[in-house]
Amino acid sequence: MNNNNNSSFLKFLLIFVLGFVSLYLIQNFTLFDRISFLNQKTSKIVVYGSAQENIPNQLAEFTAGIEVIAPEKNEAINSANEIMNQLLSEIDSFGINKEDVQTSQVSVYQEYEDVIEPHPESELMPADPIKTVQKGNWRANISISISMRNEDSNLLKSQSEELLNILNNSQANYVYGPNFMIDEQKLNEIELINSAVADARNKAEAIAAANRQKIKKVLEIIEDGANNQAFPRGEFAFDQASSDAFSLEPGSSTLYKTVVVTFQVK
Repeated sequence: MNNNNNSSFLKFLLIFVLGFVSLYLIQNFTLFDRISFLNQKTSKIVVYGSAQENIPNQLAEFTAGIEVIAPEKNEAINSANEIMNQLLSEIDSFGINKEDVQTSQVSVYQEYEDVIEPHPESELMPADPIKTVQKGNWRANISISISMRNEDSNLLKSQSEELLNILNNSQANYVYGPNFMIDEQKLNEIELINSAVADARNKAEAIAAANRQKIKKVLEIIEDGANNQAFPRGEFAFDQASSDAFSLEPGSSTLYKTVVVTFQVK
């Protein structure tokens, strides 16, 4: 009889202790803590980190094009080449590197014209005019893109104004630019990426602290390419002092970096 009583008491005591421990865990641990407690090795936090930097523009891009219309194909091509060679010589004398000048488009085609001739008169009934197509003049088009680089904003401004004046005073039929932007050849993105990772760590530490955890180590860093774009901000204004000169402002661009960082927590 005593043995049965002792056995019942031990069972009661065991159930009481287990119930007390369970109640303590429920009251003192969040759901995330309980998961981490059972499996700390797989506890992870994934967060986005971002950083941005305002950078003075270092690159100005121009486009200039030549179009010649002539009755003969060779005449149109030769004239276009002659004008373009003269323009390239002026650009070279200005100091633009040859690797920063690129032919962007070439086209040669013949125009066709609709010719309407009256129909021979008829005594019986009027007739519609005769419509024919005949070959017309030849058009030769050549366009080039020009890149000018300078890390000094003041020099980039003055040089862009000079080059634009050269292009406008040439025989080019159209001139576009300058389009100011960041020179990707001179970008150092490491510091910006490190800032984005630091931003991610700050967020992860806040999340971990809220769950009574700590960051153990970084498991993975992925650079989000969708946000790695520079958004140029440049301005130009017409100079009232001269009818054929422009006052330009290179401005600046904002470079954005976003990373996805996975942290292990404990």
